[in-house]
Amino acid sequence: MATNLVSKELLDSIENPIIKEFFQTTVRQQEKGIKKYGVEVKTDSYDLRGWVNHALEETVDKGVYLVSVLLLFDDMEQKLNEMYNQAIRDKELAMRLNDLYEADIFRERASAIYQCGRIFGFDLRDKQEVERALLRKSDK
Repeated sequence: MATNLVSKELLDSIENPIIKEFFQTTVRQQEKGIKKYGVEVKTDSYDLRGWVNHALEETVDKGVYLVSVLLLFDDMEQKLNEMYNQAIRDKELAMRLNDLYEADIFRERASAIYQCGRIFGFDLRDKQEVERALLRKSDK
């Protein structure tokens, strides 16, 4: 059915994984539509106003999805920041107790959490580090 949209040979020849996923998603959506409605999308499925209204409805849905993703990002950033700060506190406690082995483990944990946050574009900060930076700015 919808595999006529993009041939398997064409899909297999696409090297860029992003473009390949886009085409595979397009094929899956077409197959889903045929299963749901029994026909492929055709230009005469709607009049011009109908297509605009349909696109507007889809755009509104996309907006809801994007806001949901942003809220999930906020939650993830908060949780990673809490984990990062806990690892920093644990490292500092281990250093005060002169347990260099444990301090190194917590330093590595903090570093791993920080790097994970960077993948998502988060700028994780130790609360004390932020306070020190603010003090330095106010001293100038």
